[in-house]
Amino acid sequence: MIFGEPTKFAILMDCVTPWNVEGSCQNGIFHYIINSNFFPGAAQVATLGGDVHCLQTENALTNPVEDLSIFNMDSKKAFILMLEKMLPEKLGGEVQDGFVEDYRFNAGTYNLEGFECFVFAVACGSKVRLLAADLSCISYEGDEVLGIDAITISEVVLERSWVAGVVKNVIDKYESDKMV
Repeated sequence: MIFGEPTKFAILMDCVTPWNVEGSCQNGIFHYIINSNFFPGAAQVATLGGDVHCLQTENALTNPVEDLSIFNMDSKKAFILMLEKMLPEKLGGEVQDGFVEDYRFNAGTYNLEGFECFVFAVACGSKVRLLAADLSCISYEGDEVLGIDAITISEVVLERSWVAGVVKNVIDKYESDKMV
């Protein structure tokens, strides 16, 4: 089932019966669709309860951080900045002593991140800006990170309340169908 509007922001979540023990619906597909782009880009087995849990606990889709500077920043610079705050080693950065990971902008889930897709949300007033990218284009040779230039950012700016409503509908559907 698709929740939201795929040309803007949507979540595709559905149980895939053959991937489950009879009578349960723990496994299925779970994707974000941002500006018509799917994250992850191919169907993979998702543990639906894990992804819904990510939506329920301190996810930036429902509780985005206000940051005017990042909100107005070039999309690639903003994405890289938020990724470096969370996982600096992903882009070859060194983790300094005392570094504290900053997940406040994280709008992803286990399934997305498991397939190298990262999504961030940042707010300005009643608006939220979503930025997403598939980082599977990145490779590592020793200490060198290759492919950063190939990262393509998908982005959209929407009403915060609308995005929160999409997330609520996903959670409510999961819980009502007893997909546990």
